[in-house]
Amino acid sequence: MTSYIRPLRVAETFVGRRGFVAALGGVPVLAAALHAQVLHAAVQTRDIREFGAVSDPSRDQQAALQAALDWCSHSRGVLRLEKGGIYCHSSGLDLGGGTISGMQGTFRALVPENGRLRITGAGVALRDLTLASPASKRSQAYTGIGLLVQDAHDFTLTNIAVHGAATAGILMDDAHRGTLRNILVRGTMADGLHITNGSSYIDVANYQAIRTGDDGFAVVSYDRSDQKGRRCNNIRGRFITVIDGNARGVAVVGGADVTVEDVKVVRSACAGLYLNSEVSYGTFGNAHISAARVQLVDCVTRKGINQGVVHIEGRKSCSVQRLGGDALNCSSQDVRFSGIVIEGLGIGARAGVVAAGDLQGISVSGRRASGQRWNRPASQIDTPDPKAKSISVSLS
Repeated sequence: MTSYIRPLRVAETFVGRRGFVAALGGVPVLAAALHAQVLHAAVQTRDIREFGAVSDPSRDQQAALQAALDWCSHSRGVLRLEKGGIYCHSSGLDLGGGTISGMQGTFRALVPENGRLRITGAGVALRDLTLASPASKRSQAYTGIGLLVQDAHDFTLTNIAVHGAATAGILMDDAHRGTLRNILVRGTMADGLHITNGSSYIDVANYQAIRTGDDGFAVVSYDRSDQKGRRCNNIRGRFITVIDGNARGVAVVGGADVTVEDVKVVRSACAGLYLNSEVSYGTFGNAHISAARVQLVDCVTRKGINQGVVHIEGRKSCSVQRLGGDALNCSSQDVRFSGIVIEGLGIGARAGVVAAGDLQGISVSGRRASGQRWNRPASQIDTPDPKAKSISVSLS
């Protein structure tokens, strides 16, 4: 997991549909009709070629691309790419509004360390778009992220692929009320999907991460000394597949009300399903976490990692008080994992399930796949913290 350095915030304002209806005097039928007419008249669709950008697999078109995105941001219109077009850029791109209809096209970064597409503000939609980078070296900078969703809300990402980012493939930073559908992240230098900095109400479905340099799917809340500690909350992931990742498959290290369902993790270097608070990265603890129907195949492939295929842990004596805010602690509480199927143990696995540290209200139920021999325990309970209580692990 990468400890990201967050840059300055970007302020955005938005007047929603309710404000529009109220301005019309509260006449629902008339307001709805006029609203539809105004939207129909206001939403424009323009071709990216109108801004001087044409499909070219090698030529830098930074200025033309940003001009097109600026129009999209200000008009909140629809920017349409050529079918299957390839557009190269030498620096970051920014979008603060509107819709990109990618038409199975690609934005290709020429400089991996400075190749991110950032979306901010309200109501941005991306669809049918690939973001590609020839990254070969890992970075911790936000500028190397494939798709950065920062200070954004009410956004939708549909049919998006990210290939080869220098850091995370997709990073959510202070992002709220977002919908992600049919997402593929492949060959990144860090996490596939990294959700952080108080992001909330993020709904992910049909997500694949293949050969990522770090966690496949991660919810992370850092203890920041320069601001009120905020924990990511109300995150849901469904139909998640992580294959050959270089760290954990699904990781929650600082989350509240997080649910993952219908998950398959294959050959993750570390734990397949990981819940913890980490002193090395200064992450908060977890509360109200659930997982259902999770298949873990030959996980913990890295020698000496000594984690469980399912690893649940909490730290003690870690309450953090910020001025004007409640304390957040580093325990793991109210955890319900059911329908876990473990198919084999990687060389670095300590046990099928490991529960350790400050834990309260932990329930794990599942089974070992039939026809396999294990030379390590099905489960190992290691909770030296005296506050640990109500721990139940059943792996038949």
